[in-house]
Amino acid sequence: MAELYALETFLKNENNRKSLIACVSKTGGSGDKDTTERVKKEILTNRVASKLNWKGVVKKTTVTKVGIQTFPRVVKLVKASAQAIEPKSTEKSIEECIKYWLKHAKRLLFVLM
Repeated sequence: MAELYALETFLKNENNRKSLIACVSKTGGSGDKDTTERVKKEILTNRVASKLNWKGVVKKTTVTKVGIQTFPRVVKLVKASAQAIEPKSTEKSIEECIKYWLKHAKRLLFVLM
């Protein structure tokens, strides 16, 4: 999780943000979902994503998670990179892809091992 905080700090600099968008957007993709997934994989691992959810709200019986919205620059990085590849992608469609991925990241950890 420390890496995510470090990335958020790194992205405070506008030049760093633009450089990272240019680098990450080279991953390509076709369509909103594929593009967003490729971008996310460049930025976050499933291990980190399994500790996150969209808002940080959890039920009493589950492990506490951090809301990815705690890292607004990282979310903007994903959105901007995906939109650089697929200009017709909407913020809403990208957010839905992020939410789905965060919801299933823990399961993906075990599938990919």
